[in-house]
Amino acid sequence: MFKLNYNEKENDILDASTELFIKYGYDKTTVAEIAKNTGISKGAIYLHFNSKEQLFESLLFREIARHNMRWFAMVEKDPEGGLLSGMYKNQLKALSGSKLMTAIFKKDSLVLGSYVKKKNSFFRTDNNRTMRADFVKMMQEAGAIRKDADPVITAHIMDMIGFSLVSMNEFKASEDIPPINDVINGIADFIDRALTPEDGGNSEAGKEVLRQLISNSIKQYEEQESEGICND
Repeated sequence: MFKLNYNEKENDILDASTELFIKYGYDKTTVAEIAKNTGISKGAIYLHFNSKEQLFESLLFREIARHNMRWFAMVEKDPEGGLLSGMYKNQLKALSGSKLMTAIFKKDSLVLGSYVKKKNSFFRTDNNRTMRADFVKMMQEAGAIRKDADPVITAHIMDMIGFSLVSMNEFKASEDIPPINDVINGIADFIDRALTPEDGGNSEAGKEVLRQLISNSIKQYEEQESEGICND
């Protein structure tokens, strides 16, 4: 499984592997190529990562963690960041700056390759749909989303919008796509009009929901690490 903490050399290896995985994908990138790009021996790679799979999972985990840190910081600074429209706007802005995070979000077959089919991969063990629907319910209870919205449908629509945003260049010429920030702000406006309660919603309560989820995730990861589950 993936590692949670990385020393300077491991970060150098992950940095050097990023461009290779994005350019050639998981299946075609070799440990030898990663070692060459890092400037160390192949054996040195295996001193830090047991396999290409563990290295790749570590890279995915690090990228998701960095994305979440960018997103959470943006939400905290935004007065309306605790509403679904604010959370989604800031998440998409944080997402748009990373090619690897975009590939993760899209489950890009060219980048992720056969990894997504592995029995214990990120994408086959995490029940994202249920988690996102539960998040919508928590936001409703906090007064940050209209209570009459269906959580499962709402979560699915959010997925559709996000996937379309990062995939639109595959279907439309770049000159026909408006500036990314304008599109993201437009999406946030639609969400605000559709899902924010009539009283304006409770942004601070929504932020507290997100803080609690973050705290629980960190606690879970720390428990896993102390038990050695993620370093097998």
